[in-house]
Amino acid sequence: ETAIRRAQAESALAGYDVASQPEAYHLWLRLPPGWSGEGLAARAGLAGLAIVPETAFGAAVQPGAVRISLGAAPDRERLGDGLRLIP
Repeated sequence: ETAIRRAQAESALAGYDVASQPEAYHLWLRLPPGWSGEGLAARAGLAGLAIVPETAFGAAVQPGAVRISLGAAPDRERLGDGLRLIP
């Protein structure tokens, strides 16, 4: 399931700057200039996609990035719905 969701996310986010570990159930999306991590997180949450701005982690783990959970959505369809909110 992790591999399937990761491939789904990588396809949906092709062209974006994404960092992750192969076994992780989340990834980091580095935001383009002018994007708000908080705004993106709020919008995606409406579709069931869990996005957390890097500022929530206390230390700048990935400055200017958001953490996208690939496991928070109850199924792949909802994950896809959330990922499509990222322009």
